[in-house]
Amino acid sequence: MQHLHFPAPPAPMVWPCVIGLPPHRADGYVRRALPVDLDAPEADGGVLTSWVLTGLGGTGKTQIAAEHAGRLLREGRLDLLLWVNAASRDAVLSAYGLAGEALFGASSGNPERTAAEFMAWLLPRPPAPGESPRRWLVVLDDVTAPSDLRGLWPPGSPYGRTVATTRRRDAVLATDRRRTVPVGVFTTAEAVTYLSGDTAPVTGSGGAEGDGRAEHAALAEDLGRLPLALAHARAYLADNPTLSLAAYRTELADQRLTLAEVFPEGFAAPGDGAGVGQDPDPVARTWSLSVSRADALSPRGAALPILRTLSLLDPGGVPETVLAAPEVLALLPDADPGRPAADARTSRLALANLRRFSLAELDPARPEEAVRVHGLVQRAVREEMTAEETAGFARAAADALLAAWESDPFPATEAALRSNATVLTRRARPYLLAPRPHEVLYRLGRSLGEAGRSGPAVRHFTALADEVRTLFPDDHDLRFKTLGYLAWWTAKSGDASGGAAAFAELLAEQLRLLPAHSVDLLQTRRSAAVWKGVAGDPEGAAAELAVLHEDWVRIEGHDVPGAASTRNHLANMRALAGDHAGALALHDEAWREARSRFGADDPRTVQARAEAMRHRGELGDAPAALAAFRELAAVRERHDPDHPDTLGTRTDVAVWTGRCGDPAEAVRLLERVQADRLRVLGASHAHTLAGRELLAVWRAEAGDLPTAVAELEALVPDQIAVFGLEHPALERTTRLLARWRTG
Repeated sequence: MQHLHFPAPPAPMVWPCVIGLPPHRADGYVRRALPVDLDAPEADGGVLTSWVLTGLGGTGKTQIAAEHAGRLLREGRLDLLLWVNAASRDAVLSAYGLAGEALFGASSGNPERTAAEFMAWLLPRPPAPGESPRRWLVVLDDVTAPSDLRGLWPPGSPYGRTVATTRRRDAVLATDRRRTVPVGVFTTAEAVTYLSGDTAPVTGSGGAEGDGRAEHAALAEDLGRLPLALAHARAYLADNPTLSLAAYRTELADQRLTLAEVFPEGFAAPGDGAGVGQDPDPVARTWSLSVSRADALSPRGAALPILRTLSLLDPGGVPETVLAAPEVLALLPDADPGRPAADARTSRLALANLRRFSLAELDPARPEEAVRVHGLVQRAVREEMTAEETAGFARAAADALLAAWESDPFPATEAALRSNATVLTRRARPYLLAPRPHEVLYRLGRSLGEAGRSGPAVRHFTALADEVRTLFPDDHDLRFKTLGYLAWWTAKSGDASGGAAAFAELLAEQLRLLPAHSVDLLQTRRSAAVWKGVAGDPEGAAAELAVLHEDWVRIEGHDVPGAASTRNHLANMRALAGDHAGALALHDEAWREARSRFGADDPRTVQARAEAMRHRGELGDAPAALAAFRELAAVRERHDPDHPDTLGTRTDVAVWTGRCGDPAEAVRLLERVQADRLRVLGASHAHTLAGRELLAVWRAEAGDLPTAVAELEALVPDQIAVFGLEHPALERTTRLLARWRTG
């Protein structure tokens, strides 16, 4: 057994003793809400736990440790503070050597032995007569590699504690009575307090007394509430008093400016880092070393391509399946000899390496948003890429999103993919337009519309149509495709007249360029006629559809889907014009044809019969309509109980139940459908919102007007949030509310 002897200190110690250089307290320091109270560490058999503050560079770990140490000193609860720059093993050994020399005159000839002597000094031992145990705190700041501390972690003691800060999240950091404490970005309240606090307040308002907490909150969100970025912004604004918060936010949003330009060096003086240490690095360089080290881990070279892909996607969350797509894996470096080619495991290990350096957050409990990267980290990574690299990663990400869209139809994933495609389009639009518009641009527009966001879908396709006209003036197929989407979602947004006009414009161009027998031309003729009818001219639409049906039969035959669909639309236009008998005749013909071709139990036959019976119900035979829709609902539930068409047919059953004289049962059925819609489609889907309105209508029919009014009042803000202020659904709801409140 080795015995360690401590020579007497060369001179009497003055307590408390501070060894090392803790950073200055940041101006405007804001005490953070942490998962634990550092001042009262948990006990483990009488030995206090060490805390390991871990998180992304720039989140303020060092300042938290420094504030904790300073508070203990100010309150007389500490005799020794040793502040250690723990970026390397040599640095730790050097700090322990200084402590040993100061405390008991240790020699620095053998650093490892001196370190062992110092840690032995930290062990609990009976104090000399008349003395109290020395209370100590060792801060290991910026632990770069956990292996550097092998054998150098301070011992557990009832009189001492250890606080380490690191960007690493290796599992070894949480062993041996150590507990990791994640340190994230500021809360909104903390960020606003820091930006607009009473100490050295930031006006940034052209000389006015503050822009208000709301504008500071908006700036904080722009910066992702990252303390490092807030520190630079705070100092920059203080040194530029004529620059308003709004103008600075405009600069931040300008992607043509680099991080070095919006966070220039020299504006965050030592101690201004809101938690970034003695001398904060420029934001643009904060994470470069972590990226390099993560990329050097096995599988070597995989972390950086994955991070580059993530840099173009939504910081709020990316499905892990997107990052394991073949198109993304193809961007990883070639495998080393003897190592398998990149696969989903390679992607998973690369993500784990990014997490180890706090460059990515992983949440397996939310697979649709499993991977998150801070927005400023993303921006720093994007700025390091060449235009050629950005183009390659952007189109690979677009391919991966498109593949995920086709394979995972769940609403939560749909929303995440839509959000990621929106961010990708904003960050890399030029690269998605060349050499031809990527299909993800069309899929994004469709997703917006199908989710009930028809207004954003129209704006999306309007911009895309303008770009197609400019970039591809001679590519008629591309123009037809884009204008067709624009016309469709214009009509579906509630602007039936605008949709009819857009389809008429598209039809005129196709008539000039396509042969009369073109199926694309026939389909556009049908859409133009249908929306003409919806816009207010059902008689004219019916006349055009009758001619179109004859042309379709003449060109392609009687049994093709296009001819059958045109006949159905013709029936609907006749019904819209008030001719339910004519509509019934056409749908009855379609039903009998389907029965002869497919059999009576075929879903297509059952659906055709339900459409026919709908018109029979409108003519007065509601029980026939109800029976037909019950049969169709049973067929669809056997096939797919959660399909939107199944939910729609169950809604028809409920409505015709009410029209048959049982509104209370209609309410009960609609409540069940609505619960399933909420589960399957989500609260913001257009069908869910429409179902809420219909349920309120039937509550009123059942005599519960107060509940119906309350439900519509709650519906209005949700409709505004999803549809905007000009959608006909909102107009219909407010009209109902006005009538019921006065009635």
